[in-house]
Amino acid sequence: MVANAPLSPFQLLERSAVFVTLRDLIQRAYQPSVQEVVKQHHLVIVGGQSLALWARQYLIDELTGEEVAFVTSDDLDFIGNSSSIEHCRQALKIDFRKASIEDNTPNLAIGLYEWQKDKRLVVDILGEIAGVEEKVLFKNLSLIDLEGVAIAVIDPITCIQSRLANLFALWQSNTHREAIRTKIAIRAANCFIREILVHDGYRAAATVIRRVKNLALSDNGKRVFVEYGIDVFSAIPNDPDIFPALYSTHERPKNLRQLEDIRRRKLVQYNRFGRAGDIHESHTKPQIAPFDNR
Repeated sequence: MVANAPLSPFQLLERSAVFVTLRDLIQRAYQPSVQEVVKQHHLVIVGGQSLALWARQYLIDELTGEEVAFVTSDDLDFIGNSSSIEHCRQALKIDFRKASIEDNTPNLAIGLYEWQKDKRLVVDILGEIAGVEEKVLFKNLSLIDLEGVAIAVIDPITCIQSRLANLFALWQSNTHREAIRTKIAIRAANCFIREILVHDGYRAAATVIRRVKNLALSDNGKRVFVEYGIDVFSAIPNDPDIFPALYSTHERPKNLRQLEDIRRRKLVQYNRFGRAGDIHESHTKPQIAPFDNR
């Protein structure tokens, strides 16, 4: 008799009571249909649960125990409009406290869901998320099937953008956790883009690929490379078999040269202006070109 294979950390998590509770809340939030809820209430999953959903979609068998611990949370963040508060109150059976001007918070409302005695989940409804414009968020949102229920979530590239904003936020006290979350978002984005390329072709993926390139060239994209050795551009698969020949022979090499040049100049700035101590140890090596790991 063959022994059963051990469960991965993510599979163990999925069997936990907190995951089952979160899944139930998310599914209830998107009734009667995701199209109606998004159209009327602009309700989209953001924050840690959006990353957890993409990790569940693509990386379920790959994540280590530490990564699973950092990618999951016991709260649920939505972005929504004013009508989303009443919708969530009815759908989730939660009393929400609306934020006031004195609260100085991006929250529209916050609610507590008691799922076990003395155990509560925090449900936030945000009016905005750091680092991402609302029009960009809604233009690029994705629909995921969560065990038979379609739900709305920010796409993996928006997820990277949001994670970078959190990593470099002035209030951030756990940069190690946020760096790991950023890496996971990049890995999920790589799978997301690969899936589009394989099923829908380069034309469908071109806009997403361009967003990744622009994010890698952004201030936060340059900073995360210099200070953490994290390459946002690696969200784009390095696989000539799924790209047109012209992209692999011309466009990608051109992008890599542009990134290498701008990153080299950023490293020079850090050294010149007394910030050498902030440079990641990987850049003490001669090679500073973008690293292709897929």
